[in-house]
Amino acid sequence: MSGVVKVQANCPTWLNLTALEYHFATQCLPGPLSWHAHQLHPFLLRLSVLVTLVIEIPATFLLLAPIHEPRYVGACLQIALQLMIILTGNYNFFNILTMALCLPCLGKEKEGNDDDS
Repeated sequence: MSGVVKVQANCPTWLNLTALEYHFATQCLPGPLSWHAHQLHPFLLRLSVLVTLVIEIPATFLLLAPIHEPRYVGACLQIALQLMIILTGNYNFFNILTMALCLPCLGKEKEGNDDDS
């Protein structure tokens, strides 16, 4: 729901995809890579906001898919996003919890038993 909250807040920095142009310099617990992320070209920062919103809103529904492949893709996207957040900020506990919740989506489905009994 994080992405939905960002959009529904009508915050111009999220709607204009400029939030990361400020985020790395103003977050309360910056990590060692935060300064480097802040130095990225504005186009890359805006692309990162767009990718974040795509992962947090529509790609999240992949985790609910009835077949394994979309769930696997959704989990990989969520885990990649959480790893990037861990590398550029200090919200690690929540990000680790989110990654742990994605782990069941990575496992292979058990195939049905062909026993006739």
